[in-house]
This record gives sequence, C-alpha cells and structure tokens, in this order.
Amino acid sequence: MTQDALSAAAASSAMSTVEEYRAAILAVISPLASTSLGLADAEGRVLAEDVTAAVALPSFDNSSMDGYAVRAADVASAAATSATTSWRQAPRSGS
Repeated sequence: MTQDALSAAAASSAMSTVEEYRAAILAVISPLASTSLGLADAEGRVLAEDVTAAVALPSFDNSSMDGYAVRAADVASAAATSATTSWRQAPRSGS
C-alpha cells in the first residue's frame, strides 16, 4: 500500500487492518542519515549506535555512588540515623 493507497483507504468506507496501515507508513518513510555532533549539540537527539566508555570508572563497586531502590514497607521501621535490613545475618562462629 503506497501513500496514495493509504489516503484512498482512509477516504473510503472500507476498513484497513493495522498491519496494512503499518506497511503503508513504512513504505513511505526511511531512516535519517546519522551525523556526528559534539555533546553540547546533541541534546534532544537519538543515538544511532551504542556508546561505551573506554574505561570503567570507578573500577570497583562503590555503593555510595551506585544507589539502591527499596520498598517503603521494608524500611518503615528504620530511623533516620540507622539502617535496617529485611534479612537476618547468621551469627558468626565463635561469637
């Protein structure tokens, strides 16, 4: 279905399927060419390919920067100055 056929189908009383409309739309569009931009000029754009860092920073797990999500019910009993856990730590042997 071309753009003319899409327009004709929309104007007629006959119903077209979603797949027919999708095929018609995809037949008349094409991807834009990629461009290289500086970071400051790239706001609002979409990446054409994945970007990865050359080096992982930090090179270790740093929980003070990783961030964690919790459920409110799991931390409802926590005080502002102390942490809480939803699991029990096994006692150390010899303690």
